Amino acid sequence: MKNLALLLLPLSLLAQPKGKPNVPKIPQPQLAGLTQYVNPFIGTGGHGHTFPGATVPFGMVQLSPDTRLDGWDGCSGYHYTDSLLYGFSHTHLSGTGIADYGDVLIMPFRGSANPNNGFKSGFGYRQRMDKKSEVAKPGYYQVKLPDIGVLAELTATERVGIHQYRYQPSKSAGGLILDLMHRDEVLDASLRQVSPTEWEGHRISKAWAKEQHVYFVVRFSVPVKKHQLFIDDEPVTEFPAICRKQKAAFYFPEVALQKGIQVKVALSSVSIEGARRNLQAEAPHEVFKRYQQVANEKWEKELSKVQVSGGKLRDRRIFYSALYHCFTQPNLFSDVDGQYRSIDRTVRTSTDGPQYTVFSLWDTFRAWHPLMTLLDTARTADFVRSFLRHFRNSGRLPVWELAGNETDCMIGYHAVPVIADAWAKGVRGFDPLFALEAMKASAETNLYGLDSYRKNGCVFAGDESESVSKTLEYAYDDWCIASMAESLGQNTVAEEYYKRAQSYLNLFDPGTGFFRAKNQHAWLKHFDPYEVNFNFTEANAWQYSTFVPQDISGLIRLHKGDAGMEAHLDCLFTAPPRTTGRDQADMTGFIGQYVHGNEPSHHKAWLYHYLGKPWKSQAYVNGILDSMYHDAPDGLSGNEDCGQMSAWYVLSALGLYSVTPGSTTWNLGLPLFHQIKLQLPNGKTLNIRSDRKSAFDVVESMKINGVNWDKSWVTHNQLSEGGEWEFTATAPIMAGKSNWGINRNRPVQAIDQGYRILPMPSFVSRRTTFLDTLQVSLGHPSGKAKLYWSRKKDELFKPASLYTQPIVLNQSDTIWAAAEEGGLQSSPARAVFVRSRKNWGLTLKHPYSPTYSAEGPKSLIDDLTGGENFRNGLWQGFQAVNLEATVDLNATQKVKSIQIRCLQDAGSWVWMPIEVIFETSVDGQNWNKLGVEKSPIALTDNASQAYTFTIAADGTPVRYVRITGVNLGRCPDWHLGAGGNAWIMADELNVTW
Repeated sequence: MKNLALLLLPLSLLAQPKGKPNVPKIPQPQLAGLTQYVNPFIGTGGHGHTFPGATVPFGMVQLSPDTRLDGWDGCSGYHYTDSLLYGFSHTHLSGTGIADYGDVLIMPFRGSANPNNGFKSGFGYRQRMDKKSEVAKPGYYQVKLPDIGVLAELTATERVGIHQYRYQPSKSAGGLILDLMHRDEVLDASLRQVSPTEWEGHRISKAWAKEQHVYFVVRFSVPVKKHQLFIDDEPVTEFPAICRKQKAAFYFPEVALQKGIQVKVALSSVSIEGARRNLQAEAPHEVFKRYQQVANEKWEKELSKVQVSGGKLRDRRIFYSALYHCFTQPNLFSDVDGQYRSIDRTVRTSTDGPQYTVFSLWDTFRAWHPLMTLLDTARTADFVRSFLRHFRNSGRLPVWELAGNETDCMIGYHAVPVIADAWAKGVRGFDPLFALEAMKASAETNLYGLDSYRKNGCVFAGDESESVSKTLEYAYDDWCIASMAESLGQNTVAEEYYKRAQSYLNLFDPGTGFFRAKNQHAWLKHFDPYEVNFNFTEANAWQYSTFVPQDISGLIRLHKGDAGMEAHLDCLFTAPPRTTGRDQADMTGFIGQYVHGNEPSHHKAWLYHYLGKPWKSQAYVNGILDSMYHDAPDGLSGNEDCGQMSAWYVLSALGLYSVTPGSTTWNLGLPLFHQIKLQLPNGKTLNIRSDRKSAFDVVESMKINGVNWDKSWVTHNQLSEGGEWEFTATAPIMAGKSNWGINRNRPVQAIDQGYRILPMPSFVSRRTTFLDTLQVSLGHPSGKAKLYWSRKKDELFKPASLYTQPIVLNQSDTIWAAAEEGGLQSSPARAVFVRSRKNWGLTLKHPYSPTYSAEGPKSLIDDLTGGENFRNGLWQGFQAVNLEATVDLNATQKVKSIQIRCLQDAGSWVWMPIEVIFETSVDGQNWNKLGVEKSPIALTDNASQAYTFTIAADGTPVRYVRITGVNLGRCPDWHLGAGGNAWIMADELNVTW
């Protein structure tokens, strides 16, 4: 990565001589021609997962080439390294990590139509692409298919894809294939001829979106000469009423093929009639170039909201390509008459603005949505209204909404910060009290560990996977609810949620300086901050160590002040760029343990502002801008994620970042360009000038409308006023001598002292279960709080229960504990300790994975039973090896039965053992095969489920028991992880007598 080594050098080595720069005269930004800087191929290589095809800003249609049908790097349907083309479909996702869309595929052919796509055998209708002929511009795509002599061109309106195909002369017949089976599992489909130039139909499919409805009308510019119909690639004379495997081939006269065939495909989520209305409203004529020109004009209008000049041509191309990607989604979901298909599967009509879809909120709440509050308040209001319709029709705000479906992908309820951020920054056009009701409703469900979070002050690992990440993100979302409630005068609600917003305190371990997973308020035993495991979301403890955007002052206190927090950040950026534990493809773009390729890290470089060291923030931001983005297909360090990766670049290049969406604070950095002109939604203009000389320069001083501005931040209201900003640049080592951004000039993000809570105590013990006695200690993050304990909750805070020394247990018991400090009392923490009857020995032939270690060596016989989720910390995992456990009962017993409980979650590579072999012995040398039980669960069953393998022993004298769970070995060929090593998960072995 370019200049990465420079970035990691001490800042003093980046110093430059101080003096007046020789700034060249910069021409005024042009009002037109910005589309020339856009390279839609950026992100189509590597792991960017973008598409290069034709779309207009926020359009329903994304008409683009499809070169992949599956695989993680085929999520958008296209990868730049591919050279074989399946065809052109009308819907695509931009930068997601899960595949969907690819609806209504059209592909030209010569000769006799072959309905087979060639994916499994042969070449089918696939064609070689002339990669040198590929052209992608905003609203336009073209490619040549040399083997059949066809030039394909694509453009689009909001709801209509427009194709143009020109064929070289040939004696062979030619035409177009329409494939309704392409990519996703088809649940229902239809195709019907309306006239010689028009066909109509629908497709209901299942993928990430469990029930996606697409209705379409296809209109050709010339009459079809003849057509062929296919079901499951076999020719038929007509389609039956119910058919899921439909394809068709349309033949055209040779003269028309050479002159050029134009195809218009209109989409609707509602009905065929809706698609036809969209077609009539948006694509009434046959002039392809005019549609292309209008698409370009629409892109020019959007891009002109930000006009930059100066700097490197490379940077301008990266910048405008990023801005382009920011405007490709979310997508229109309502027809021209306002009808759309709701989350409850009914057809509804929006009367107060369009309905939008494709909301990747875990990603986009961080930078993309704040960027929209800066550039497009009208659409931001539309997005919020789309959220509120979703809530009205489902009872929850969207989490990851796709095509009228809730995928429930990722974590948190991050529609909440988008609404709070919009309201705080003056966006109106929606009912704020109804919005607050919706925000609270999403926070009060019992889904995804929220019941554990509310009950325990954090999500317990035993209750829910990704417990640390969920606790931290729920707490931030709760702050957003509190902030909006306070602005609306709902003070009781505000107090409740400000206190909930400090739940992060209950997972901070001062001994390690990290947020850690807990069960029953006791730290999970195995902790490695580099380990990627299911206590975190696509991350490890390093990446989540600073996710407290709502209370950065509180985070600084946890690290014992500015110096401790700065040391932690410094270590984060310079730690070895490695991970342990499970593989996580999303974790890319490492600078130490900063991972720019995934969203949990995106705010980190800006945190030095809160320590009065803004030049250190800028040094890292500069390095990320320079090393993590390139003008090339492999130009992104991770998934584009529906614009988040690009939005980070756009804002940082402008010298702006909103670390805490929901607040009105914008942190300031040095703009990447010498001159920037922002056309603000309120009609005002912000002109920004900088005398930047080097990629590593930082701010020395700043003026707003000619007056010195020493703060490293501004409010949104100041930004919205427009005016003239002028930055003077210097090298990082010189910036520390300036007053800019230090002491009182730094931003502050804190929860008001009046709402402060005290963290709950932690229990420290060797295990949760024990045989004879167990010593239990109490700990607290502050190190100063008085701790109280009891066996009854109502005895807390009484002097008689003051904690002074470890508690010794000799029987099963429930312990309550609480803390008191500075007039504050914590909520009570509770832990249950069990004296086990299993005084047995346990030997494992193959070691368990340290990632799935449960409570250690004897977890399979500890009387703790996991739930239905292997990620909850109570299951032991064995990958690519058999589970072979030998138990010594310590005495011969007349055994009635033997049991081992296992789990299957095929989507996560976890399968039941193929079979479990039960053996017994009296002396540990001579073994009797008691029986075998095969798994009753089908390999293809994707439901997460537990099953107990059981064998009857009928009073057989036994001292030793051996069970062997036979591992599947490799993921089957049909599985997404084909060839990978399969897992066995087990959590309790029982013997009864």
